[in-house]
Amino acid sequence: MSKIRAFLCFELDDAVKSALALFQKQLRALGSGVSWSRIDGIHLTIKFLGDIEEQSVDDIETKISAVARSHSAFTLRLTHAGAFPNLNRPRVYWVGVVDEPSGRLLSLQKEADAALTQLGFEAEQRPFSPHLTLGRVKNPGYVADISRMVGSYEAPSLEFAATEIVLMKSDLKPTGAVYTPLFKIALLS
Repeated sequence: MSKIRAFLCFELDDAVKSALALFQKQLRALGSGVSWSRIDGIHLTIKFLGDIEEQSVDDIETKISAVARSHSAFTLRLTHAGAFPNLNRPRVYWVGVVDEPSGRLLSLQKEADAALTQLGFEAEQRPFSPHLTLGRVKNPGYVADISRMVGSYEAPSLEFAATEIVLMKSDLKPTGAVYTPLFKIALLS
């Protein structure tokens, strides 16, 4: 049985990617210690599935299609930036995302999570925190200036449409993850 590393997500449009690239460039100039995400690979994760059996992709597609049929497309907007677990001890830098009208993203995420538990995937225990990962801290001793800039970030008023759920395959390479869409399912228009 062949295993693949996979997750469900929404992809970003070019305007959002450009805004994130600009912010990331400003952060990079402040020092090292962070492994920065490739801009073309940044996405909004709905559910990380981990290593899955390749033959389970069709079952996942069936379950997620049913979820998509009960949700209309909606708008997402960039908010503030931050770090997990926090700016004083950062491990991951991110830009937050909110949905308009509020509640649609969380509703979709919960339904997708519940649908996938029927296939044996573990239900998510942590609260859903919609974010776009900018980079992962590798050396915390060199990131104080980066954390200060992240904490003062004012997001541009950029919106993007959440129109299709993507099951993304993630191949981990020494140069970073390579993402390949396995399927895309449109939400109602």
